[in-house]
Amino acid sequence: MNVKIKKHVDTLFSHVPYSKKAQELKEEIMADMEAHYNDCLADGESEQMAFRSACDSLGDIEQVIENLIPEKDIMEKIDRYKRFRAIMTSIAVFLYISGVALIVALTSIPALMGKNPALLSVIGTVIFLVLAAFATGMIIFSRMVIPQDVVPYIRKTSMTEQENIDTSTTRGRFLKAYSESHWAFVTIIYFIVSFTTHDWGVTWIIFLIGAALDKCVKAFCQE
Repeated sequence: MNVKIKKHVDTLFSHVPYSKKAQELKEEIMADMEAHYNDCLADGESEQMAFRSACDSLGDIEQVIENLIPEKDIMEKIDRYKRFRAIMTSIAVFLYISGVALIVALTSIPALMGKNPALLSVIGTVIFLVLAAFATGMIIFSRMVIPQDVVPYIRKTSMTEQENIDTSTTRGRFLKAYSESHWAFVTIIYFIVSFTTHDWGVTWIIFLIGAALDKCVKAFCQE
């Protein structure tokens, strides 16, 4: 896909909430522009002229795009739900971080409390799991209370990314399987190493390594 064409179409749809219908139209427009652009190049036109011609080939597309924007009351519901989900996600992230910070504190400064480091690590782990349970519950709840008329306009980014993976190739099938299981394996490894070493103040680095590995694998597979 030509980068300039993609940016141009993204700009056209920048004020349109995500929906299946909008996404389908967006992909259709990009495909048509790409085909027109390639035809112009084949006829000997410069890249700049071919791009301008592809843009002109759309005609008066603005009215069609405007018709994709939902009614005002739906837009207000979308905005309210997005704010609610952002707040719930922020609190959940705070709880996750607080749980990890508590484990680090209890295992790093046991002398201040005069307790057994192993006992403190267990207490910290229990509290962390409780906080994590609350945080996970909040995230799940925020996804369950989406108003039905808002559902079509809420993009699930991770799902969209997985749907866009070309599973017709071996590399694509590997990337899809990897995307669906990567963080589960990272979490399992984290707890195994942490419970084995009781060094909770250091093992959190596993998540940083997991994030770096995730970026590297996806970059390699999408080349």
